[in-house]
This record gives sequence, structure tokens and C-alpha cells, in this order.
Amino acid sequence: MKHKLSQSLAQYNLKSPKASLIRHNENATYKITDSNKTYVLRIHQPTDGFSLEMLHAGFSKLSLIQNEVQIIDDLSKNTDILLQRPVYNLQGSTVSVLTCGTPATLLEWVEGETLDQAAITDELLFAIGRTVATMHEYLATCNQKYARFSYDQSLLPHISEAIRLATASNVIAEPQAQTIHSAIAEIAHRLDRLDRTGAKKHIVHSDLYKSNIIQNNRMIAPIDFSLCGYSHFYLDIAALLSHCETENDKQNLLAGYQSICKSEINPYFIEPYSALESLLFLACQHERSSEWDWWDKVVEDACEKEFKPLAARTPFWQTM
Repeated sequence: MKHKLSQSLAQYNLKSPKASLIRHNENATYKITDSNKTYVLRIHQPTDGFSLEMLHAGFSKLSLIQNEVQIIDDLSKNTDILLQRPVYNLQGSTVSVLTCGTPATLLEWVEGETLDQAAITDELLFAIGRTVATMHEYLATCNQKYARFSYDQSLLPHISEAIRLATASNVIAEPQAQTIHSAIAEIAHRLDRLDRTGAKKHIVHSDLYKSNIIQNNRMIAPIDFSLCGYSHFYLDIAALLSHCETENDKQNLLAGYQSICKSEINPYFIEPYSALESLLFLACQHERSSEWDWWDKVVEDACEKEFKPLAARTPFWQTM
């Protein structure tokens, strides 16, 4: 990776860059400091055992990255949302391709603190909801403009197969697997019902958890669009509501969202997307489960708090 790092940095107009690894999941992500400027460098090579193949099937890796960066660039030019804007390389492109074929991208750094560091206030939750709604409002005008995968019923057979493999490897217990498969059936049922309402799909962020939302002087910056794709807006709403500890928190967040987007928000359609994101994590990460001593607890908590209520066709909010 050291050679790829130096080769990536050489693609840009940087004088004496210093790199610090932030994390390595779907990408190797570095903080780059160069004189008085700071950037985010992503080398698009996943860590061993991390696979998003079920999402990426049918798309070239390069086209997905190019479209992700285009989405960020378009949002920065057409909204007032604070974003990590793409930096052009020496060839005038926002995506660099290393000699080994691995893509790399450089983005501007956004100062601030992530939500897992910030004090969660009513005003902050309202601002988060308003920012995400502004993002959705623009992206709804770009229907099918970008080559990206979809978060819909087509994923469910692939998730089911991954859960079967995890069960065969004793990573997920048989009773848990039965609960998960029942929940998958209910997710399919509810997403079918949502489609019949005529609700439109557009690009959503799809990974709006605390580490991917930065607060900067009362401005909200969503970061890391690497998992963005086509879905109903409920996918992002489900992630945002996971930050809320009280009913008042939920109301402030949703009030911020609905101050921009007037769409009715029905809990019946939030629940399957909340469960879908948990399922995607289990399906994509089960091969790495031996690395984590918290895996069993995560699976058990998801079964008890999300999958069982959904499988029983009991709205999750009634179990609170």
C-alpha cells in the first residue's frame, strides 16, 4: 500500500504532502496535509475480506467511482451543502488510475466534528434533517443520471444466500438465520407496497451514520458517498433516526427534513430500510467476523431489536 500511496500523491499538485491513515474498509482513507491545506485521499482498494460484490455486480469499479465523485461535484455546484469537493489531478480528472489499475481520489478536507463526538441538540437534529432534505431535493431532479446500483428487492436473494453461507460457517446460529429469513420476506412485502404507492426513487447517501456526518459552525457536511445509490428517501431517514434517543429527537430531525421536503413519512416504510442496512452489513462482513469479539452481540441485538419485530409484522416503534 505504501507504493500506491506515493503514486497516488504524485498525481496531484502537492508540494510536500504528509499522509496519516484514517481507516481501511472499502477504501484505504488517508488525511493528507500539504503546507496549510488538508485533503482526504482514498485509494479504492478494500481491505481483505471486505466485499461489496452484491452491490457492485454489473458495474465497473471505475465507473462507480467516477459517478460518485460526479454526484459530490454536482451537489457542491447546485446546493449550499458543505461537502468534501473533489480535487482535479494533473491530467484534469477527478479520478486517478494507478499503474496497477487501482483508482484513487483526492477530496477537500472539511473541518469540524463528527456526530459521535458532537453534543446532539434539537437545533443540530433540525439542521441535519434540513441538510439531507436539501440533498434529496436536488438529487430527485437527476433521475437516472448516474450509473449507480440500487437498494431494492433485487438485493434480497443475494442477502439470503450470504446469510445461508454464514449459517453454514457457524457465524450465524440457525435460529437467528430463521428469524433473518422471515424478516427478509417482510422487507420484500413492504418494499413492494411502497413501490405501489408510486413513490419515486433517486440517489440517496445510504450511509448517514454518525461517523459520516460532520458539524462545522452550525453547518452539516455529509461525507463518504461511496455507498450512495438509488432508493426511496426512506433509506436515509432510517439511518438518521438511528441517532435519535427520544421521541423529541425524532420530531426535531423530521421537522428539519420536512421544512424542505414535504413528503409524508410513514414509519411502516422506515422499518424495512433500517433492517435492510443491518442485513447488508451482516451479508457483506460475515467473512471477517472472526476478527471481531463484538460480532455475536451485534447479530443477537439485530435479531432481537429489528428482525424479530419485523418478522412478526409488528412495527418496531411498538416495541420501544
